Amino acid sequence: MRSQKQSIYFTLLFLVAALGTISWAWASDVKPAKQLQPVHAGDWTDLAQIADLAKAKTDTINLYGGPGTLEGKFQDAAGNPDPQGWIPVDETAGDTVWNISDYQADNLDSDDDNLAWWCGEMFPACAGDDKEGGYGNDYNQELNWSAVVADPTKAATVTVTGILNLDTEPAYDYAHFNYNSIYGTTSAWIGDGELEGYEFSFEFTYQPGEYAGVAGDEVQLGFLVNTDGVWSDEDCLYATVGAIQVDNIQVTIDQDGTPPVVSPVETCQPGDPVQWEATGQPGCGNFGQLWTELDDLDPDQDNHSPQWAFIDDGLVVPGTGGSLCDTWCYGPDGFVINGTGGLCGEGSELINSVLSPPIELPRSPFKSLVVSFDTYLHAYIYPGYVGFMQWHLETTADPTGLSGWEVWQYNNAYFHPDGEYSRFETAVGKNDLAEDACLARIRLVLWVNNIFTGGTEADMTPAPYFDNVRLQAVKTTGKPPEDDIDISLRVDAAPNPFNPSVTISYAMPKDGQIAVRIYDIQGRLVNTLIDGTVAAGPGQVTWRGTDQAGRSMATGVYFVLVVTPDETVSRKLLLAK
Repeated sequence: MRSQKQSIYFTLLFLVAALGTISWAWASDVKPAKQLQPVHAGDWTDLAQIADLAKAKTDTINLYGGPGTLEGKFQDAAGNPDPQGWIPVDETAGDTVWNISDYQADNLDSDDDNLAWWCGEMFPACAGDDKEGGYGNDYNQELNWSAVVADPTKAATVTVTGILNLDTEPAYDYAHFNYNSIYGTTSAWIGDGELEGYEFSFEFTYQPGEYAGVAGDEVQLGFLVNTDGVWSDEDCLYATVGAIQVDNIQVTIDQDGTPPVVSPVETCQPGDPVQWEATGQPGCGNFGQLWTELDDLDPDQDNHSPQWAFIDDGLVVPGTGGSLCDTWCYGPDGFVINGTGGLCGEGSELINSVLSPPIELPRSPFKSLVVSFDTYLHAYIYPGYVGFMQWHLETTADPTGLSGWEVWQYNNAYFHPDGEYSRFETAVGKNDLAEDACLARIRLVLWVNNIFTGGTEADMTPAPYFDNVRLQAVKTTGKPPEDDIDISLRVDAAPNPFNPSVTISYAMPKDGQIAVRIYDIQGRLVNTLIDGTVAAGPGQVTWRGTDQAGRSMATGVYFVLVVTPDETVSRKLLLAK
């Protein structure tokens, strides 16, 4: 049984987790393996299906998958698992952005032209008095230090001192100080918001047999910056002076009966020793794998053919120990997706995808691409953790497929509390593709946002599963096919930040019920703007920053939640008076 206090967070967590989909720019330099070749090269007339096309709905061409082919079904002719060139990707892995810099480091000590460790990048200045530089979205950036202890049979008390500046979006983007042991990564400190000239002293103890390293004799320490997928200097939705600057770091290791080991002070000044190491973003684990005989809770449909899933069985990503079920035990041997940050530890996001091989687009004119796939969804929203399915279409004009990939997405994030198979189908217009696009690829995504921790255990499920992927092109002539529509609810809010009012625009794919509600950051209902039936198509409503009684709300973060019988979409709002 969850406590009443936990249930209060339920609505807020859905809102916060959903906001991560507002703007997610995938790295465009993920390269397909060189041996992968585009499929279906050629013109419309190269395709045998052209002879069977009628004038109306058959004005679509199968570019990948569909009837009569095994493509996108992830199995060979005998029914055995076949990845078919799809590549699992750990989206949290990447290059480091930690660097020694004078950026915002003047106040950290009295040296002229002072330098410090900085986690950030030189993004262009945003509006107002913002300065150039800051931090970006989807960071999982580490700065590390390690040393061998004098006697691993004795306990060691470790003290780390220094000074730092911190400037991150409160409640969403964090800095951690961690230490590693045989039990994994433990956070000794977690900070968010603004701190200037903060003198820190972190102290913790290793017991014999707890040390890290291959030989079990190492103290391993690290600063970690973890940010969500939106609101930073990168997208100019939250301007800062950089995530964190750290200076004058010193480590003391004290064991009874041996002289203390005291490191030099890390000043970052020229000529002084540099002991801390900025490592490439290591990633939280690549859990993508083809599974057969996956079970589910859907009473109306089963799929025991090979499907992509991201289940943590302790083998596909060694070192996690596996993630066993709590409530939802239908996964293979009771395993579910990882809800504890994977190899990055508690408080980190887990973002995995499977990426298709490049698919050649027709040379003849076409007006849109239609992406469709089957997925089994089951994510249960509750305090601390939330998991979503997402997908993206990427296109490039580079015929080699090595560069220029541009991402189309529309804030897609889907879950189902009871477990259900769904068929997703969305048309992407030519104007939303890379100019002169000649190749496309499809990315299917698991995103687990570990927002609040505090000892809350993750009650995860094995979902999502992916299968039966298809890509079609719609010709520019003839009647559009019936499925050449966007079936997703669309929601926008502008201006944002706002004062005194914000216009919430929506586009309904069909006639039906809709509710538009405003919540505060504590998950409390502030105002209901719409609750009724509307016609298909665009509509809008204005929120003037007041509650249901007409009282003005304070400056701060709010959420608009748009709910229909088929979808729920959230947007984060900033009221700035």
